[in-house]
Amino acid sequence: MIQYIRIIFIYNVLYFFLAVSLTGQTLIASGNTSEDFEHVIFEIDIHTCEERELFRVNNVLLGLTDLVYAPDGYFYGPAGPSGWNLIKLDPEDGSLLEVYDYPTSPDGFTLGYAGITVMENGNLLVGGRRGELVEFDPVEEEFGDVFNFDLPDEHDNWAVSGLGIYKDRVFTSSPSRTVGELNLDDLELDVTFDTLGAFIQALQVLETDCGEPYLVLGTANRNGLIHLYPDRDSFFKACDFSLPRTIFGLTSYTEYKGFPDCRDTIDLNATAPGFDHFQLDECGIGRAFIAHDSAEVYGDFSMDSIRVFLVEEPEPGSGRLESEAHAGIAVSGEGSAELLAEGMVVFKDWESWLRTVEYVDSSPEPLPGLRRIAVVGYFNEGETTDTAWSEIEVLQPDFSAGADVEVEECPTGDEISLYDYLIGADPDGIWEPEVPGGNLELLPDNSGSYYYIVEHPDCGSDTAVVELFVWPGPDVGISGGGTICEGRTTTLSVTGDLDDVVSLLWSDGTTASSIEVSEAGSYWLRLVYGEDCIWTDTVEVVVEETIHMEEELSLCPGEQTEWHGQQIESAGEYETTLPGTDEACDTLLVLTVTETEYIPKEMEASLCPGQELEIEGETIDAPGTYEFVLDAETGCDTLMVMTVTEAEFIPKEMEASLCPGQELEIEGKTIDAPGTYEFILDAETGCDTLLTLEVYARDFEEMQEIISKCPGEVVWYMGEQIEDAGEYEFLLPAADGCDTVVHLLVETYSLPEVEVTGPDLVCEGQQIELRASPAEQLQEIRWSSGETTETIQVSEGGIYGFEALSLNACEVSAEKEIGECPSRQVYIPNAFSPNGDGINDEWTVYPASDPVRMEVQIYDRWGSRVFESSSPGFDWDGTFRGEESPPGVYVFRLTVEFSDGHEEVMSGDFVLVR
Repeated sequence: MIQYIRIIFIYNVLYFFLAVSLTGQTLIASGNTSEDFEHVIFEIDIHTCEERELFRVNNVLLGLTDLVYAPDGYFYGPAGPSGWNLIKLDPEDGSLLEVYDYPTSPDGFTLGYAGITVMENGNLLVGGRRGELVEFDPVEEEFGDVFNFDLPDEHDNWAVSGLGIYKDRVFTSSPSRTVGELNLDDLELDVTFDTLGAFIQALQVLETDCGEPYLVLGTANRNGLIHLYPDRDSFFKACDFSLPRTIFGLTSYTEYKGFPDCRDTIDLNATAPGFDHFQLDECGIGRAFIAHDSAEVYGDFSMDSIRVFLVEEPEPGSGRLESEAHAGIAVSGEGSAELLAEGMVVFKDWESWLRTVEYVDSSPEPLPGLRRIAVVGYFNEGETTDTAWSEIEVLQPDFSAGADVEVEECPTGDEISLYDYLIGADPDGIWEPEVPGGNLELLPDNSGSYYYIVEHPDCGSDTAVVELFVWPGPDVGISGGGTICEGRTTTLSVTGDLDDVVSLLWSDGTTASSIEVSEAGSYWLRLVYGEDCIWTDTVEVVVEETIHMEEELSLCPGEQTEWHGQQIESAGEYETTLPGTDEACDTLLVLTVTETEYIPKEMEASLCPGQELEIEGETIDAPGTYEFVLDAETGCDTLMVMTVTEAEFIPKEMEASLCPGQELEIEGKTIDAPGTYEFILDAETGCDTLLTLEVYARDFEEMQEIISKCPGEVVWYMGEQIEDAGEYEFLLPAADGCDTVVHLLVETYSLPEVEVTGPDLVCEGQQIELRASPAEQLQEIRWSSGETTETIQVSEGGIYGFEALSLNACEVSAEKEIGECPSRQVYIPNAFSPNGDGINDEWTVYPASDPVRMEVQIYDRWGSRVFESSSPGFDWDGTFRGEESPPGVYVFRLTVEFSDGHEEVMSGDFVLVR
């Protein structure tokens, strides 16, 4: 049973937006005035059609075509004026919060009279101007892909002006006087309903008491609302508004909740025991409302107060009833076991109020168990209704992440499982930070807090914390060690912070902080620290013997040198000891001396014919073997033996090619014909070269190229302008090699014969369709009227044309002149006075355009025919058979055939005045 409907709307010359409210839900919309672009939001009672303005908001966004109340508590709607967008509004004052651009698609997404509704998953479904649909997620603030639904041929230009969802059914409206049901599985418009000539701009789905949908439709030409029962295919008018208005949008405060299969009933006439409402609080939060959002109150009496109270008093400080003042009802007793509302109210207000009554258990952990709540109505000075019962059961969730724990471990490096530290934890939880498998190594870097989280599908999550501390090693070290010289000692000592060290032990059994060593080997130190953790370190000691080094020296004959204070004059072995420093050992140095002779060296050279060599002041001009002694600045002198041989010219062969008309310039000689040529090439070093050149002849290269062009198009090729199709030749110069002869073939595309097809005439009040033909051979069509479709609708005469591209991207165009049908208006006088005064002496008719044929018969009041004519220019002078006809009323029958073939038959009467 519909109790109350609120309509929120806006009106102006161009736009009017509306919202409706039922008990348990509200329908909303918004618009603007034509003077100052203010959005004016109104509320209306659908039964009385009384209007009440809610608020105004100044905004330049014009053209809000629909509105929806989303699960996030905000209004959304398609809006303009240019480049349509989706906007987000504050429901308190209508202020603009966000503007979202629609996505692009291959066919585009065109808004205009766009509808919007809420889907079962909480996302928004938005319709476009040509059957497009797109889903919008208000949480992620992003659009899905654009998709189109298939339309019947008679509705191939469906603009989605309204959308509404009832359970698994989707309804849509179009300004073309039609409402349809959309199948989202196959994206087809299955059923359409004729709306009796009403232009439908808005749609909202409601529900009857019998559980069937009915649609509230906002109209553009009927000044009000229409109700449609789709399962009965029946209509009735809901409201007529006092001003001419267009209803552009409808929504509801509870639209996103849909229509449940059942509703809560608070039955104050119940005689049998039982519960009207039951709610299960599985998560144990201890909060639950008394009635569902779609609650109904039944009772036979007009109550003046109502009491809601807990039947059994809860434990102190745990449970209570709470509510808020609603619909003018004063609520007292908040925080106690009883709530009382007073004042004369109607059932629809009780429904709204009961949905705000809430059982609240504020104890740290709400106690499990049942809560029984009674609802009683009071009237007639204390008389009461029967009691309606509500029962709430509080459960405790059976899931746990275990207890928090603090753990200290030694840094063994072993892999352990964090699960081993948890007691009573459920499996399949997650670790934060993430620990794969719950396993990690016992290393100081892995110390920290690890949170184990167990998720419950309905009741949130439980978390346990493992505080893990892995002892770091002590901040100590071993000094000493390394390399010592043979016969020396070194000290190994413990350095650093020893506060946490419990005991220490060296590898030789010493427990002092340092030891003295003189032998090579590995020495370890073990420390016990913290919670019985052990730290061990090892140092190596290396003993070096006296360093032995060897040197070698050679003496030329008669040469001598000094070495570490010793004079060396002959071959032999010499020794000396070099003392070491504190960190380095002594060095025994051994020198081995040998005697050498001249350094032998061999060289080769060649003499070209007529060539000479100059070596050590001696000129060599013939082959042979020559010896020279070369003085050395350091080391022994060198005996050089040079072998000179005789050389000849260096032979070299080359090939070249000559293109037609080409010449070669080599060594000052011009070559212009094929053949074999020889040249002597002077060399800067080495012998001259005898060059043999073989010259060959070459022909031009050839290639073919094809260019296609549109008719009348001019193409440029190698700097030349080509207008006509045909064959052309060009010479293409080559950077190297011979030039190329290009054979160019220029072809012209054949174009389709385009025309504008359709009727030649358009009559008043008629629309005709013009088509760009052949459309299958055209692309990027643009009409002179601005449309880019294959067809356009024309309602008046004129010249209409289009420009387009052929499939070969050539420009084509065509136009057609559309004539207008002759006017069919005929002026018929209702009286005339044939008195000879020259004014209105004959009765005739005046068509607005020249007719092809016009016939008339005139009868007196007794039915006798007194005049007849088939002439288009007839007139009657008021006589019959030469006698004046008496004054009075005469009846006529007129048949007019116009030039477009239309025949109009008219009849009526006129008065003859004497």
